[in-house]
This record gives sequence, structure tokens and C-alpha cells, in this order.
Amino acid sequence: MKQFALLYVFLLIFSCFSRKEFINQQNEYDAVEKDSISNYFLFDYINSLTEEDYITQLDTIKKGESSDFFTLRMAYTKTKEYSPYQSDISDSIKKALLLIDSLRFENALSVLKYIQDYNFVNIPSHLYCGFIYMELGDSLKSEYHYNIYDGLLNSIYDSGDGISPETAYIVITTKEEYDFLNWFGLQFNGQSLLSSDGYNFDLMEVTDPETKENFEIYFNVELAFDILRRTFDK
Repeated sequence: MKQFALLYVFLLIFSCFSRKEFINQQNEYDAVEKDSISNYFLFDYINSLTEEDYITQLDTIKKGESSDFFTLRMAYTKTKEYSPYQSDISDSIKKALLLIDSLRFENALSVLKYIQDYNFVNIPSHLYCGFIYMELGDSLKSEYHYNIYDGLLNSIYDSGDGISPETAYIVITTKEEYDFLNWFGLQFNGQSLLSSDGYNFDLMEVTDPETKENFEIYFNVELAFDILRRTFDK
């Protein structure tokens, strides 16, 4: 249980650091006319990406030559590995956490690296790798994975403001929504699916445990929803 306790402390540090920025951004955009802002134009760029773009971007990210995690995540949706509703990754993450809890760090790393081999953009896998390498005393590898973790989440943060459907954060899986909320230390209260302007969105009701403030966050889930739609159309 010691490892989970330490991991929880680090999650609190990450969330406390980010929460102020998030609340400030919410307040800033509250004063802006909602219909004057839209990130729909980003889908023109997303639709232009290919699997080759993912391979190229992944190589530059791994070499530290790029910090364009938005392109990396969006291009991943063009690969055959992209399957936003698969449960096997969640099962592997749970397995890794059990191994961490039993101090079997090398075994946990094997599971996490397996995940990253076919889904490098999986957010929690990098958080847990960063934690393990820190425990093993490898600060360089720990920093590397923490930077990937932050880069992936910042690419969601930079894709919108979450205030309205037109400026919803763009995610490629519903799991990313919860990773994002955890990053800010926000408490999840409820979720509803809605459609607007030909896109699909999750409206998340959340609470800031520190301030007790309740508010709503929009996530654009069109990329994942499109996969589901095509599956049913077969």
C-alpha cells in the first residue's frame, strides 16, 4: 500500500499545480461570447492526417525533437491499433497497478511498455512508468515519462476551453476525459451525451474539492463516436 500512497501524493501535487490554471481559464472564457469561438476548424487538420503522420510524429517525440502531442494523438486515430472502446488496455493497467503495489516494478514496466508498443498515447501508462523509474532511482527515465504524461494532457488542455460544445476539449477516448479530470483533481459527478453541429459531446458535471465549486466541462468525443457509429453500420 506504500506505493499507492506515494502515487496518490504525486497525483495531488499534479492536480494542485494545474487546478488554479484551469479555474483561471474558466473565469477568463466566461466573459467571452460563446458563439465567437470555435475549434471545429481543427477537424479539417485531423481529417488530413494519416497513419504515416503518426509513425513520423512518434519518432520525433521519442527523440525529443517535437512536443506536438496533439498531432501525435490525432494521427493515432488513423492507425489500425486505434480502438477507443477496447477493455484490454484497462485490464493491463489494472494488472500493472497490482504489480506496483506488490513492488514488482520490473514486471509492471513490462506490462506498461507492452501497452505503449501499440498505444503510446495511453496517458496513465506514462504516469506509472514515471513513478516506477523514480522509485528505482532512474531520474532521467522518470522525467521522460512524466514529460510525455504532461505533454499528452496539455494537448487536450490546449485544444479548447471546455466551456461550450464549440470549444470542447477534443479527446480520442472517453478514458482521456477521466485522465484529464484526475490531472486537475476534479471530482466527477455525472455525465451526459449530446449532439450539436454534427458533432458528439460528453458533458461532464464536476466539483473542485478544494473550493467546492460545481461546474460543467464539455468534451468533443466525435472521433471515438465515429468508430462506434461505423461499427454499428456494418
